[in-house]
Amino acid sequence: MDGATQEKVAQLAGIDQTNYGDIERGFGNPTFETLLRIAAVLQVSASSLIEGLSRADLPDDDPELTVADFIEARRRQRGTR
Repeated sequence: MDGATQEKVAQLAGIDQTNYGDIERGFGNPTFETLLRIAAVLQVSASSLIEGLSRADLPDDDPELTVADFIEARRRQRGTR
């Protein structure tokens, strides 16, 4: 879904736009269901959102690993923000 706004993706995924924005920026902590909904709207597999990431890609100072951490690490890996 190229060129989709946060508002449109959030609406189609059935989540709040603010929540989606937080997830996209790496500040949210989506449930697995939310991750699946976002992937469906973006027409990608949920695994592609976290593909290639491992615990080594994340800061050592946070013992809890969240989906948001994976998404943010993936964004850093790709050089986007």
